[in-house]
Amino acid sequence: MGQPFVVRRTGLGFSLVAASLVLLAPEEGQAQSCTRDTDCPGQLVCEGGTCAPEGGAAAQPPVAPAPVPGPAPAAPPATGAPPPAGYQPAPGTPPPGYQGQGYPPPGYQGGQGYPPPGYQGGQGYPPPGYQGGYAPVPPPPPEDETVHFHDGFYLRMGIGVGFLKSTTSVDGSDEEVEITGTGPALEFALGGTPTPGFVIGGAISGVSVSEPDMKMGEYSGTAEDSTFTQSNIGLLFDVYPSPEQGFHIQGLLGFGVASLTSDNSDSDDDDATGGSLELGVGYEGWVGEQWGIGVLGRVTVAKLHPTEGDDADEVDISIFTPAILFTATYH
Repeated sequence: MGQPFVVRRTGLGFSLVAASLVLLAPEEGQAQSCTRDTDCPGQLVCEGGTCAPEGGAAAQPPVAPAPVPGPAPAAPPATGAPPPAGYQPAPGTPPPGYQGQGYPPPGYQGGQGYPPPGYQGGQGYPPPGYQGGYAPVPPPPPEDETVHFHDGFYLRMGIGVGFLKSTTSVDGSDEEVEITGTGPALEFALGGTPTPGFVIGGAISGVSVSEPDMKMGEYSGTAEDSTFTQSNIGLLFDVYPSPEQGFHIQGLLGFGVASLTSDNSDSDDDDATGGSLELGVGYEGWVGEQWGIGVLGRVTVAKLHPTEGDDADEVDISIFTPAILFTATYH
């Protein structure tokens, strides 16, 4: 109701003023109405039918209370101490107790050398623990010392052309029989290398002439339908002065055989045997890790005797055979 209620009682000689102020509190946020200053409580005055502070300022609504601050976030655990229950490290920070490199120092706000906080990986930053610089170049694989080097197993094959000359003489006689001709020359050798560049092995070599020329005294002619062959088998030595290079010198100390065969004769072949010696010089170029091809020049000499006849010991057969061959060597 907002107004005082006054009761006057007479007849007792005094005036009892009983003021009973019944105030109905205005609704929150509404100004109290008035007709005069005494209708307003406190220091408020009545202006324009509304209680207001003196000076005309409108009543201020009550200020809402400040919110109560929540609990502070848990601090990261000290290094080496176990984290509290429910601790969740922030993105970009090392795990609890981390002692290694690869994470920025505490409070790091970004810059060179580390990715920004919360970085999840990708291009542009090195991985955790990166120490700077470039990865070292791996060393080249070790070279195979057996490549282009004359050692180990030895295999030689050769084919070419040779000139064969055989001179037969009889003790006490000035007569000589000479057989000459040109034909294919062959060579095959196997061996090993006890020390780099020095080969020891076995070899077979020879020259074969078809229808050779024959001369005896004043008589000369062609041995038609005949083949004259001289072959050798023996111990081979082949030396490469520089094991990495292809120049080599070889020698064969062996057993020699010479035979003259006729296609139109039923008689046995005329054979002669004896010691033989062979010397050669060649050069090869590498065409693979172990293979080389080249050329070889060799000369074979032999001193033979017929295998049959009462006077076989008095018959000497001298052999001289130069040849040139193309060779293929695995070594």
